Amino acid sequence: MRALSNISYITEEIPTTKSDKDNQTRPELPASQDGITCEYDGSYLIINFEKGEGMASMVLSCVSDGCELCSVNFQASSQFVYYIGEITEPIKVEITTDTGSYYCEIIQ
Repeated sequence: MRALSNISYITEEIPTTKSDKDNQTRPELPASQDGITCEYDGSYLIINFEKGEGMASMVLSCVSDGCELCSVNFQASSQFVYYIGEITEPIKVEITTDTGSYYCEIIQ
């Protein structure tokens, strides 16, 4: 096995937070987009929420011209599934909740 001679190390501080539960310092991990994830399975948008967020509003629009395709209001509980069918061009998905969370992604 050959040894690597040109190894460089990055040394920087990792942001930490104190946990009230056990009073230990732990690295602070980056969050998802405000606790909201969205997947497209070829027909459905599957939207998951880490925690209940009250009501949510979703706007789907064409990326090419910004034309709004639809707007939907729904209860932002653990999961919301919405049928959009097969898409032929990129679509922008924007979700906002009553608690102020925001999610934006382009699906293709």
